[in-house]
Amino acid sequence: MDVAIIISTYNKAHFLELVFVGLSVQTHKNFKLYIADDGSSDNTPEIIENAKKQYGFNIEHVWHPDNGFQKTLILNKAIKRVKEPYVIFLDGDVIPQPTFVELHARYAKKGRYISSGALHLTEPTSNAITKKDILDGSIFTASWLIKNDLPKSKNLLKLNNSYCVSKLLNALFFFNGPTLNGNNSSVWLKDLVAVGGLDTRMGYGAEDRELGTRLENAGIKGVQFRYLITGLHLYHTRPYKNEEIITANRKIWDKTKREKITKTPYGLSEI
Repeated sequence: MDVAIIISTYNKAHFLELVFVGLSVQTHKNFKLYIADDGSSDNTPEIIENAKKQYGFNIEHVWHPDNGFQKTLILNKAIKRVKEPYVIFLDGDVIPQPTFVELHARYAKKGRYISSGALHLTEPTSNAITKKDILDGSIFTASWLIKNDLPKSKNLLKLNNSYCVSKLLNALFFFNGPTLNGNNSSVWLKDLVAVGGLDTRMGYGAEDRELGTRLENAGIKGVQFRYLITGLHLYHTRPYKNEEIITANRKIWDKTKREKITKTPYGLSEI
């Protein structure tokens, strides 16, 4: 199956370069990359061009000028470019496991979206990663991560490779149900378009989960794969985090839940 991978990024070319290395060793090769760039002014274009030449990636760089946090808008602009039937969302600071695309494609089913997530790294662990570590797969082992400063915890279970074990772990640790997480989730393009994409009124905080709620309201059910499909989330701070915006987002999300809203008028139709 042909797959679109939409990667969101902003001034983190050094992270994006590592993500490209992870994508270069995917077991499922039939994908096109759409870089949803929220106004980067660093060397992101150079990193993208190098990835095209080195790995042969088919990449569309979707960029708009920096006007503050407009991730929802740039993601919608990228969605409008997509021609492939199935869409995977991946953040530009999450290194995907080698089977990442394969598993999203394998478990894609009509009438549902896939909810997954990432294993968050410490700053020393993130700084220790080299391209070689990604290419040989060592960063996806608990021994390498622990050796490089990641504390032991149940989160290391996200490195599990068994579908049966993952079902048990998801049931044990995510009993509140799946949510759509922008750093690692997937959905059919037609379903994404039907609910209007992301709500551009929303800044940082639950903007991805609100989209998942509209999908649920429209009959597209989420299925949890957090303990089977994973990526490594590189450490960074969040200077764009704003409590007032998070509160405003929560009101929009609560209304979506309460009124069973299935489509936003503040989304793809505005582009």
